[in-house]
Amino acid sequence: LRACPGLTVTAPQGAMYLMAQINCSLFDDAIDDDLVFTKLLLEEENVFVLPGRAFGATTDLFRVCFGAPADMLDEAFVRIHAFCQRHYVGERTY
Repeated sequence: LRACPGLTVTAPQGAMYLMAQINCSLFDDAIDDDLVFTKLLLEEENVFVLPGRAFGATTDLFRVCFGAPADMLDEAFVRIHAFCQRHYVGERTY
């Protein structure tokens, strides 16, 4: 996930999940918070992750649980990367 444009991932320290930060300003206008990001990811890539606000976190995070088999997680990460590439616009100059 660290290779996904627009995301910042911190390695978990013994947890069964990770939190990824979404830099919404680097994505197209459709993505403006964690709820939209996670909803579109599910609709477009069939990958379910939890919005950070479900855990009392800020609105720019999502959570990935490592409870699935490794091959399923690998496929999910490929799909998350494809999703991020599709919606990534980079730095905006206004």
